[in-house]
Amino acid sequence: MQKSIISLVILLFGTSVWSQELKFYPRDEAARDTELAAFVAELKSVVAAKDTARLTPLLDTAVQTDWDGVYNIPRFKELWRFDDSDSSLLWPLLDRVLNLGGAFTGDKAADSRYTFVLPYIYMLDVGNPDSYFDLGVITGQNVNLREKPDLNAPVIAQLTYDVVTYLYEDESQSRMGGQNEIGEFEWYYVQTAGGQRGWVNWRYIYCPVDWRLFLAKKGGRWKITTFIAGD
Repeated sequence: MQKSIISLVILLFGTSVWSQELKFYPRDEAARDTELAAFVAELKSVVAAKDTARLTPLLDTAVQTDWDGVYNIPRFKELWRFDDSDSSLLWPLLDRVLNLGGAFTGDKAADSRYTFVLPYIYMLDVGNPDSYFDLGVITGQNVNLREKPDLNAPVIAQLTYDVVTYLYEDESQSRMGGQNEIGEFEWYYVQTAGGQRGWVNWRYIYCPVDWRLFLAKKGGRWKITTFIAGD
């Protein structure tokens, strides 16, 4: 899965590059292909309705959603609880990635499963694969970096599409709050490229190796080929 290169090569010179401001601006390239744009629009409609019957024909027969090597529609349905779809985490997870926008991966292989990815954040290229788990991208403009994990806490800075580092010096203090609607923590403790430390609400930060949705043409039609997290 080929990734694009951002203008600043992160980590090329070790930690010294973090004295610079790093940004990764949003992209939404689906409109470059009319059939793809229609597919994404249909998928958004399906997700809003939590409609498993309409989702099933959008899945590739070899759709992947975990790392156990069993890639097929029955496995997808089992793991995402199609028999109890109203409570499945599939819907809020898909809704989030679809609304962040996507990008073409540059993978030109004829049998590629990875032609297009949502969210675009997966395309962040830091040069060192081991670094992806430690980085997050701020997904909005003027996002508050706060002193404490509280909406009423003082604001340290405002971030716009910044690339930040998750801080895990003390695991119990690096992620706070109850679980949100997608089963994650509500707040994350991060450090900016300029060295400022503070808390960001989960709605405004995303990790490149968090859930991502890959689409590709199979049999002449766009399909969901992979919905996966981790690496």
